[in-house]
Amino acid sequence: MDQPKLPYVVFSRVDSPSLWVRFSIPGQGQKRICLKTSNEEEAKRNAELEYQRALWSAEQGTLPGRTSFDKVARQYLESAQLEAGSNPSKLSKVAADRGVLDRYMVPFFGRSPITAISVPKLHSYMEWRRSYWTSGPGAKETLKRIDREAR
Repeated sequence: MDQPKLPYVVFSRVDSPSLWVRFSIPGQGQKRICLKTSNEEEAKRNAELEYQRALWSAEQGTLPGRTSFDKVARQYLESAQLEAGSNPSKLSKVAADRGVLDRYMVPFFGRSPITAISVPKLHSYMEWRRSYWTSGPGAKETLKRIDREAR
């Protein structure tokens, strides 16, 4: 009796002692994940778990991969800058966004994977942000130098 076709493939690589899984998620492309075992039965169980985890993440709208927050922030600013063109009102919005990202968000989230930002982490950020000027990093600032030529 034929086995039903699985939506993923377990395979081995020449450069790795472990087995790997490969599958595609619509809108997210192909994923290749090391299963961290050379045991075939254990690899099949892990492959099913990885596939289900990826499906669930896609359904929840979680961003794929391990892209860091600061990289997404830079990409956003580059995109917003291009979209703004030479429109003064849009450029002032980009400048304001850059200020918020550079002063608050990137220092807090930094190189954290974007997928690791959870509700508790957002609550921590809001608490940190509320106290930024009173007892946080901003409380230590005495003078902010503004370079008018940098605009």
